[in-house]
Amino acid sequence: MIASRQAALAALRMLPVLLLFSSCAGPQAGQPAGQPAGGATHQGRQGIRGTLTYRGEALQGACVYAYRSASTSLLGPADFASSLTGPDGSYTLELVRGPYHIVARKRLSGEDTGPLAIGDFYSIHPSNPVSVEDGRYRIVDLDLIQMKDPLFFQSLSRRTTGTGIRGTIVDREGRPVPWVFAMVYPTGDMKRMPAYTSVMTGADGTFVIYLPAGGKYWLAARKNIRGKPRAGEPYGLYGGAADHSVTVPEGQFVEGITIRLEDYREGIQD
Repeated sequence: MIASRQAALAALRMLPVLLLFSSCAGPQAGQPAGQPAGGATHQGRQGIRGTLTYRGEALQGACVYAYRSASTSLLGPADFASSLTGPDGSYTLELVRGPYHIVARKRLSGEDTGPLAIGDFYSIHPSNPVSVEDGRYRIVDLDLIQMKDPLFFQSLSRRTTGTGIRGTIVDREGRPVPWVFAMVYPTGDMKRMPAYTSVMTGADGTFVIYLPAGGKYWLAARKNIRGKPRAGEPYGLYGGAADHSVTVPEGQFVEGITIRLEDYREGIQD
């Protein structure tokens, strides 16, 4: 009886150590995407893992977010989030089976929620959505860029109104383009800052621009808002009218607008 009791006490003492190792143990590094972590299926454990970098160097203090839907343009609270990356930039995010839209962010404030500010880092996985299968970890490595323009998180020019434009931004083949802006100009001079913009598009490429009043507006789309477009940057002008304009009735939305992107080149705005 005494021996049995001593054995039970020894097992209880070992339990915290076993739990510590089981909680810290993660999938082995270098596993190809879509393959079982560590070369084996892990029952009840699956998700994504990888490394976050900035200009190719490991990025510490960044977080990976997983969204079940792109309906919020991946700007609202995420359904799942990883812990902040350490010095090696690696992360692991356990997820239930299904498709997810993956985003990475690093806020210089140290917070893991809230709008991004100038100087913060972000990236969206170009192959969203990522499919997570039972017992497997998918590799998702992301190289983040530093935010230089706060406009796509400002709401001043995007207050909800009953007047505006809805549509889709597509590439040359007609496929939806994520992570770009639709922009509205009050005149045909489209080389200046836009007066109104959408938030960045999600995986479906759709956009909404809210306007303060009806009238004639000129439409374009691009990846950045400020500065002159660079050669090769995704850029497009609305092609539904010769002058790229749309007339919006007061209190209504113009629907079904399509803006097609191509690589920017000199003279495309003329």
